[in-house]
Amino acid sequence: MNTSREYYTTWQIRTTFFMLAIALSFAWAVNTAHADTGSSSGQVSIASSGQVIVKDAVVTAVYGDVIMVSSRWGAFSMNWTINTTGSTRFQPNATSTAALKLIKIGDTISFSGYLDTSASSPTVNATMVKDTAIQRESVTERGAVTGIDATKATVTLADGTTVFTNGGTILTLDGNYATLDQLAVGIEIEVIGSLNTKDHTLVAQRLSWKTPSQSVVPTRAGMISGFFSWLLGSRGALSILSR
Repeated sequence: MNTSREYYTTWQIRTTFFMLAIALSFAWAVNTAHADTGSSSGQVSIASSGQVIVKDAVVTAVYGDVIMVSSRWGAFSMNWTINTTGSTRFQPNATSTAALKLIKIGDTISFSGYLDTSASSPTVNATMVKDTAIQRESVTERGAVTGIDATKATVTLADGTTVFTNGGTILTLDGNYATLDQLAVGIEIEVIGSLNTKDHTLVAQRLSWKTPSQSVVPTRAGMISGFFSWLLGSRGALSILSR
């Protein structure tokens, strides 16, 4: 009996996989033939076990704990129903209730889970849902440092963004490895990492800065020394600036 049930479940998954494969092949053909009819978005991976990974799908509706999305390739689209539960992991990190309230129509999300073989249309019981409209990866931010919290290992930028560093963050000063205690308020930094656009926090993968250049005011003795160096030919150019 168990063998028959396992065979039936496997058959359902393979049948669903086959139908989706035909749809995706058709989507590719349509998109190739009509590449100029619309923009393409979405990546779909389906394993023979029924595991599904979908990237860059567009939210079309949210009903309680169910999310409706569409993967699009040119003129073709594939609609998905995403079932979420209390055990579904959301990114940015939040409870299912709070995360679902943040997801809006038009948002781009990625999700993974397993096909619901009892459903008549593509349906996934989600294990993970990521709202890429809020959580953006590989973002580059630049700005002046306005605050440093050594205890929390955070840096605040002039635009209000809070940068979080951790053991995996690469910090460099003038291209060399550095530590957070070498950074100071007022220095311009460049950060690459994962940005939460809702609360303006950025988890840094790389944080870099350069030693601030210092302007040198020439003294009278230095000017005289420089003039004679130029006169004797040990300096290539003489510049005279108005003050």
